[in-house]
Amino acid sequence: MVYPNPFSGKATFIAHVQNPQTAYLKVINQVGQLVAQTKSFIQPGEYEFALSVSTAGIYSVTITTDDGIASYKVICTDATGSENHIQYLGAGSNNLHQPGLKTSQTGYTLGYKSGEIILYKCFSDIYTTIMTDSLISSKNYLVEFSACTDPDGKNYPIVKIGYQTWMAENLAYLPSVSPITVGSIFTPYFYVYDYYGSNTAEAKSLPKYTTYGVLYNWLAAMDGDSSSTAVPSGVQGICPSGWHLPSDDEWTNLTDYLGATAGGKMKETGTGHWLSPNTGATNASGFTALPGGYSNPYWDMCQFIDTSGVFWSSSWGGLGAYCRFMESCSDGIATYSQSSSIHTHISGSRYDV
Repeated sequence: MVYPNPFSGKATFIAHVQNPQTAYLKVINQVGQLVAQTKSFIQPGEYEFALSVSTAGIYSVTITTDDGIASYKVICTDATGSENHIQYLGAGSNNLHQPGLKTSQTGYTLGYKSGEIILYKCFSDIYTTIMTDSLISSKNYLVEFSACTDPDGKNYPIVKIGYQTWMAENLAYLPSVSPITVGSIFTPYFYVYDYYGSNTAEAKSLPKYTTYGVLYNWLAAMDGDSSSTAVPSGVQGICPSGWHLPSDDEWTNLTDYLGATAGGKMKETGTGHWLSPNTGATNASGFTALPGGYSNPYWDMCQFIDTSGVFWSSSWGGLGAYCRFMESCSDGIATYSQSSSIHTHISGSRYDV
């Protein structure tokens, strides 16, 4: 048994075994992630383990022995000051049947109101799928997982919006890096925001790389492919295998599906990254666009981080390559034709055909 249950950050697990054996104890959250685990060889008798979790929620506590597997649902209502941990305490104190080990409250209310948008992050091994919904009653979901892995082995979360599936995180593949003051309309270049060196390991250690990924000029994004306006574009470019750089028409299909407030529905909520007031940001699509800005080698500077999110397409217009532009002060999304020397971000896509 686990007591108390519900609990505030810390609880005690008691097991009674009849034979000498190894016991494997695990705490698993609602999306199947292993939160904490331990292994102990125990003799016949009653034994105690101290459980601690760092996030409020519903968990499964599972013990596996030679006698079989037993699981218990537990509820953590407050995890202030706790960490994910299991500690073997040894022989128990024979208090399995003491009164008051379980509180009268057994329900748990999630922190949202009917009609609000809930963003789910669903995990399976290294894969992550983002889903959003606005619930008024209980519901079951069919979650699809797909590989979206760059040549460095980094796997990206994905989100399905209408009949398109998109990367839900900026591409961070960095085969080489150049100072942002260096650029060309004829040569592929890779950059990290505000980095003026040429050491990839150093560039990858920067917080702006971790948060916003890599800036690419259009030739780097295209990786030798030709301009395309097709749907799907057929241009893999620098995107992970099985994915492609979306054409301008694909971006249009996405924004038409989301409507006039597409920018707001695609932007990450809050002002943790976006500058206040982050107008209309609901992230109803789950796209989770960040304000990674862009840079121009002719100006020798990066620009508009915190206020703008800019993404390449595979389509070339009369004056440059088309890109999509989101701003903190608007819930819309604009289309611009930019010089191929501009450095900005990539969100790859794929079609479910």
